[in-house]
Amino acid sequence: LEESCQSCHMPRISDPVIISSGYAFLEPRTPYGLHTLVGGNTTMLEIMRDNVEGLGLTASEEQFDSTISRTMNMLLERTIDLDIIESEFSSEIGKHRIKVLLKNKAGHKFPSGYPSRRAFVELIVDFEGDTLFHSGKLDQSGSSIIGSDELGLTDYERHYDVITDESQVQIYELVATDVSTSPTNILMRAAIAVKDNRLVPFGFSMNHTAYDTTRVE
Repeated sequence: LEESCQSCHMPRISDPVIISSGYAFLEPRTPYGLHTLVGGNTTMLEIMRDNVEGLGLTASEEQFDSTISRTMNMLLERTIDLDIIESEFSSEIGKHRIKVLLKNKAGHKFPSGYPSRRAFVELIVDFEGDTLFHSGKLDQSGSSIIGSDELGLTDYERHYDVITDESQVQIYELVATDVSTSPTNILMRAAIAVKDNRLVPFGFSMNHTAYDTTRVE
């Protein structure tokens, strides 16, 4: 189904709306795109909500909460589907095989926005209360992926077609380096994309004339 950017970020209503508050004589327009314009950043909204007075903001806490709610709805309902499409144990080799399918529901690469955004797959295999396998485990602070973030920006997790060890994590991200090939998350220093395995949207073409600016690495 073909959709526009506005269909997600500015959902339409059929009710007629006069688009200027000071000119009630204008003809109402329909359909009308609601100016929700949410993306994927709830952290900044929460910081602003919790510091309305200090930041001199005119929006109320309730208004921030409603925007946070719409943002969470977009993240949960309009971004990605994940399904386990195969799960089988082989007694011959003593291994369990799990096949996961991820479907990008957005109209752009996922994750999008600021290049340091990442999405990762966390897989936990549990048997009678014992964890047998855990790929993509977060540390106690919830800010770092164990096995992938210890080296900071000096290195990055490669893309995997098959994960065979819990120290390996499937992370979808854009990794850029500066001119000396050192990974960086500072846009002014970004020169080369050494990894961009973000999930592409439906209809993405590697034969398009603009592929050189959106290519998969």
